[in-house]
Amino acid sequence: MNEAVETPNGIPRERSTSVVKVTGIAYARLNAPDLDKMEQFLLDFGLQRAARTDTALYMRGADPAHHIHVTELGDDRFVGMAFNAASEADLHKLAGQPGASGVEEMTTPGGGMRVRLQDPNGYQIEVVHGLQQHATLVAEGFSINSHLSPLARPGGTTRLK
Repeated sequence: MNEAVETPNGIPRERSTSVVKVTGIAYARLNAPDLDKMEQFLLDFGLQRAARTDTALYMRGADPAHHIHVTELGDDRFVGMAFNAASEADLHKLAGQPGASGVEEMTTPGGGMRVRLQDPNGYQIEVVHGLQQHATLVAEGFSINSHLSPLARPGGTTRLK
């Protein structure tokens, strides 16, 4: 459904109204031929393993989200993104739209439910709700020099693995 809106320069244009509003990014989905290499790469960036199967790797950050990155075995490629829905009702509303899947119960680690769509470039879009949560992890931090505190770590260095 579109509605006419006036832009700051006074030229009217159409604006698409939302079917649902997502609350944030849930995870990215990629394919890679070697899950061991991908896991090491993601560990080097500070992610932690949430789950692993014979064909997929689920990595998490410090926040409670079950995972924020999914890698499945396959040729190197970006598969798509998943976004969080505010409620299960939003999933059912979205499932009624053209091109959307029905509401699916996910049997992968983290559980939850999803609706799948495809964006105009062919990437998979998932809108999810009800994924399991983990306890928040303590993330090791370090001081960062900035214009507010230019000498926050005088003489100190940061070494990444």
